[in-house]
Amino acid sequence: MAIFGTEAPKIITTGATTIDIDYSRIIKDEPEYLVTVNKSSFSGNKFFSPHGRYWVFECAVNLFKEADPVAKYTTYLALLHQKVYLYRHRDGNAVKDVSGDDVLFIIDDLGESFLEQYNWNDLLKLRFVSSEFIDTLGE
Repeated sequence: MAIFGTEAPKIITTGATTIDIDYSRIIKDEPEYLVTVNKSSFSGNKFFSPHGRYWVFECAVNLFKEADPVAKYTTYLALLHQKVYLYRHRDGNAVKDVSGDDVLFIIDDLGESFLEQYNWNDLLKLRFVSSEFIDTLGE
């Protein structure tokens, strides 16, 4: 078994509904830093003010492998910009912050794409971003 699990990702809505993200491939699973850069117009020096980091998780879902691709797409579309708990692997734990609490994620984007024919949207890219900082930097 891997550190975080071996099975496909899943999400749990705030209403406790579990949705498995089958037939998916993880594209991105890393932090995204929020840093303010101020540049002095007098001296030209740059000053960096780190605030914290969000966690970004992206996966590509092969909708054409689903028994009912339209129903699955409609499920994801209904969750767009909603808060959910993200499990990188359904046999693992939810993503946690530095305090050990489960982190709420927002489904930030649904990117429709295709594998072979451009008029078939059979690939869906899901982008999750943590709704709050995973941890703070320099504070």
